[in-house]
Amino acid sequence: MSTPSTETTAASTIPARPWSAVAADVNRMWLPDSQPHHAIIAQTRAGKTSLIRHGLLPLVPHDRVLVLDSKGGRDAAWAGLGRVVHELPNRLQLRAHDNGEPRTHWYRLVLPDETPAARRVAGEALRAVLKAGEWIVVVDETRHITDAREPGLGLRAEFESLLLRGGSAGVMVVMGTQAPRYNPSTFYDQASFAWIGRVRDEVAQKRLMEIGGMSRAVLPVVANVPRYSWIVNADGGDYLYRTKPPKPPGPAAGDDE
Repeated sequence: MSTPSTETTAASTIPARPWSAVAADVNRMWLPDSQPHHAIIAQTRAGKTSLIRHGLLPLVPHDRVLVLDSKGGRDAAWAGLGRVVHELPNRLQLRAHDNGEPRTHWYRLVLPDETPAARRVAGEALRAVLKAGEWIVVVDETRHITDAREPGLGLRAEFESLLLRGGSAGVMVVMGTQAPRYNPSTFYDQASFAWIGRVRDEVAQKRLMEIGGMSRAVLPVVANVPRYSWIVNADGGDYLYRTKPPKPPGPAAGDDE
């Protein structure tokens, strides 16, 4: 009888952990001064937006959150989240909005459809966030922000500045992608938390090896991760579990990416 390889055995024994326990652990480990970013990697319709909206953002109800909405406000998965704005609120506006309630300072910056205008609005917001500090920035598809080829906005320098310098300013980035091969290396090596959903493309799988502590033993698992389920890798690979955050309520679940 053949003996299972070490990689196959290790892959099949990634322990499951309930979301309540994972959420408590992430809340404890999510610190601004220690590469405080989240990288979320999965093919389309795996549940990236759901993980962000219904899993991670509920952990920070009193923080200032800026979601870069690159779909013109038409994505049902983001409907109803945050105050819709068309530029980053200034200090006076933040003060005027403050009522002390949870999610008071959650904003959804709806980018224009025209690429030059979207580049200007997003670039100004990213630079202002880094200067002001104390923001959580959500980018649902990083490639749209960083890719120099249209419809990408060519804001790689501004985006990488957030990853490299943001922690000391209290800026934390939650970033997702369905195209790992097109993302800069900082997407992987500056994130303390990697959330890996279903990834079947072999080239995309190879990029996962840039995540700290990732083992090839995980690759057979990521090809078959169920929708809305995730492998979370943190603490340099010492924290490795399978988990499933809450699903989005209602019909928006069908529109989630």
